[in-house]
Amino acid sequence: MRGLVVILVVVLTRAVAGQCPGFGDCCVANGSAACDNAACCVEVCTSDPFCCSVQWDLNCATLANNLCAVCGAGCPGTGNCCSDNGTPACDDFFCCELVCTGNPFCCDVSWDALCAQQAGVLCSACFPPPDCPGGGDCCAPNGSPSCDDAECCAIVCAVDAFCCESLWDNICADTAAQLCSLCAPVCADPVLEAPGTGISPESASAGDQLVVTYVVANPSVCGFPLRLVCFMAPIGGGPTLASPECDEVVTSQAGMVGTFTRCFNVPAPVLPGLYNVTYQIADPQSGAVLDAFSGLDLVILSQGDLTGDGEVGMIDFLLLLKDWGPCVFCANCPADFDRDCQVGINDLLILLANWGGLV
Repeated sequence: MRGLVVILVVVLTRAVAGQCPGFGDCCVANGSAACDNAACCVEVCTSDPFCCSVQWDLNCATLANNLCAVCGAGCPGTGNCCSDNGTPACDDFFCCELVCTGNPFCCDVSWDALCAQQAGVLCSACFPPPDCPGGGDCCAPNGSPSCDDAECCAIVCAVDAFCCESLWDNICADTAAQLCSLCAPVCADPVLEAPGTGISPESASAGDQLVVTYVVANPSVCGFPLRLVCFMAPIGGGPTLASPECDEVVTSQAGMVGTFTRCFNVPAPVLPGLYNVTYQIADPQSGAVLDAFSGLDLVILSQGDLTGDGEVGMIDFLLLLKDWGPCVFCANCPADFDRDCQVGINDLLILLANWGGLV
């Protein structure tokens, strides 16, 4: 039975071949039997003998447009280039063109086992990809397929198979930079620069506002969120003074030295004396201190010490009397201890309460 089928197919093919080519355009209904391209004529009439025995009608033209390269049914097709796909052409344009240039049958008639074998030799799409990892740097064009980190290699080649099949080029390296933590830029911790970092004025009383200046150097290749912190501890012990004005998140700029200014309100009451001021930069999320240093650079004066000599006495009393009455400038009125913009009885009582030297 199988032999009879083969004989019938051979007879039919020979009959069709004897009528091809004809005279009409293969790609349109031409009103005649057969058409003018031999390969397309045989292809269509083998599928539908009516097209050669009776008339090349619209159905025949549709078949030609689906099957024949002469009607634009060439590359790319729909079948897999690396296997016998049973259709003309295959789904990779460059491989399809490469094979069909040497063997038109693959696009004109059928992409058979011979076409697939040729694709296996000629087309990178059919080369087995090398195992990850390879030997080159994942984060740079390395001149070879694949790269030296298995995880990154697999991630990139899943997105762009060319990187493993042909060449790890600059596009592969850029993809690795975006997707692989291996290639992420390393951010150096920012550091506090002691020169220029400080607090002013270097002496203050309760109610005064201090200006804290931080100089932060960030030599890394990326920016870094920072929490700037300052706090003060009296020498000899006592409560630590801190201020939310100093505890703010900023972002240092990559590779630059930045100056940040914060304010610090000295609370009242406050213990007079010499204070050790500590400066810190910390990670806002973990709270880990990245860099810090301390300096003996602040004297907290007793309220009433107008001379700044560390004790409240007769000269301070006389200076207060000299400024008695409304302040000309509220922000620059040292004897106005209670900050009501005038020097009066409350300020005198504060001075007398602090009479004597520093505690």
